Amino acid sequence: MIDKGILTDTGLTETEKEAQYNARKNLASAQKAYPHALDQKEGKIGRRLGNIDDPQEKLRVLLKLADELYQPLQRFTPCKKGCSSCCRMPDIHVSELEASEIGAKTGSEISPSPRRDHTQEPCPFLNEETCGIYDYRPFFCRTHVVFSRTPTWCAPEKCNQLEISMIRFPNLRQAYMDLPKGEIRDIRQMFAPRRGEAGTH
Repeated sequence: MIDKGILTDTGLTETEKEAQYNARKNLASAQKAYPHALDQKEGKIGRRLGNIDDPQEKLRVLLKLADELYQPLQRFTPCKKGCSSCCRMPDIHVSELEASEIGAKTGSEISPSPRRDHTQEPCPFLNEETCGIYDYRPFFCRTHVVFSRTPTWCAPEKCNQLEISMIRFPNLRQAYMDLPKGEIRDIRQMFAPRRGEAGTH
């Protein structure tokens, strides 16, 4: 079931108000058009994962479902191939469970301890503004979808200045929280800088 956050307009400039208005409008349109069958499928994810023992397989099923749930929203969001602002955000969370999957697919080693001063760096798997691990990117990346008309407020220097309407799938999110994920760090702390391979995004 889709949830939407409550936003306030207090003290916002006209440009900010416009961004929030457009985001609310797009979100409302997305909710109205959202397939009922997918809404029902999202409600059953906990039961489905309960029948799987292997944590990595649980993760794969969960990430595949996340893609399926967010796919109908693509026409309501400015998130597109080549827009890499979210790959430079101050926080890009990844769990040890996800990092293990990424490491196995890319041959990258997980850093034993967090590096300092990583926030000025892009994601280590960003290559020519394209995600080099798109098929196995973290849950955080799959579910970070905005509904503003443009990606202006996704820029790293602006992303924490304004709340923009986003969709949350509570059962999907809870299922992720229930995974035996291990430690959660920023992806730039989990992996050293490297040149990622071009992805499919």
